[in-house]
Amino acid sequence: MSLSFITVTFNSANDISGLLKSLQALARPEDEIIIVDNASTDDTLSLLHTFLSVDAKKIPSLQIQSPDHTSYSIPVHIVANSENLGFGHACNQAVRLSQGDTLLFVNPDCTFNSLHFRKWIQEALTPSVGVLAPLIRYPNGAIQANQGGFASLITYILQFYKVGAAIRKFNLPSKILQSPFLKRCLYSNASVRGFLENYQQSPKRKSVDWVSGAFMLVPKKVFESIQGFDTRFFLYCEDEDLCRRIRNLHGEIAYDIIFDPGYEALHKVEGSKDPSAFSRGQLERYKSNIFYLKKWNGLSSAFFLKLFYIISFALKAAFYLLLLQTKKAQSNFIYLFHLARFC
Repeated sequence: MSLSFITVTFNSANDISGLLKSLQALARPEDEIIIVDNASTDDTLSLLHTFLSVDAKKIPSLQIQSPDHTSYSIPVHIVANSENLGFGHACNQAVRLSQGDTLLFVNPDCTFNSLHFRKWIQEALTPSVGVLAPLIRYPNGAIQANQGGFASLITYILQFYKVGAAIRKFNLPSKILQSPFLKRCLYSNASVRGFLENYQQSPKRKSVDWVSGAFMLVPKKVFESIQGFDTRFFLYCEDEDLCRRIRNLHGEIAYDIIFDPGYEALHKVEGSKDPSAFSRGQLERYKSNIFYLKKWNGLSSAFFLKLFYIISFALKAAFYLLLLQTKKAQSNFIYLFHLARFC
């Protein structure tokens, strides 16, 4: 099995070296690394060239020290986009260059947590698996929600109010399952059940609706059969959309989306220092949520989510104005303005 490790960078100077160092411990001669940079404005590209000791006359390569102490190198293909074309677009670019039979999409702020990675793939990536993902943890050891049920209007409203943080903090799924009444009330709704299952503290291998694009393996033939990521998603939801289209494939093999905690990876995921400040990334998340519902749940669901966001940001802006916190009010007005014009 040959692997194409694919990562998309955008101002990733603080992270990319950690990913490359972890790859040095587990990549094999038949593998390759493809890095697509989406017009970073920091030192990402110069750091990459320094780390890889790029020679203009040679293809960049990563030096590998294998467990049996043999040394070799694997090619590293670097694509520098002149503008930020979005995550899915960059991934599709990388796949067109790839030579491996299995694609591993991994965020630049991820690191591999142990060396039994190849054994895990050989056991977990069976012919019926269309997408495979491991257990992902935050650096502090907490489990990160990287799989679950397909999103709905309810899902995105729960996300907006950051219900997931409370669920994780108080380990609510296990407590709900201990109560027949709560289990019957909450788990009977597929969207709520899928949302709660993201935060199970003792996860097991299972077939799920989607896994996170932060770390996912996809056989190249499966990825190409659906023409890759839908580039209409600039950022966020493209992974869930990909999984949904793979599950909908009709053919000799019914592909499963598998979450398998037999392997663990770390994902940094640095949040905004000021959650009340405007974030381009958050704006793209809200827009992708609306578009996802429009694509899969219909115009009415998308309309109500858009209306929910507009009303929520209008109320928050008014609240901050009353408190004379003009910068926070302005941030909410920016969200409101962009979302009102979207779709």
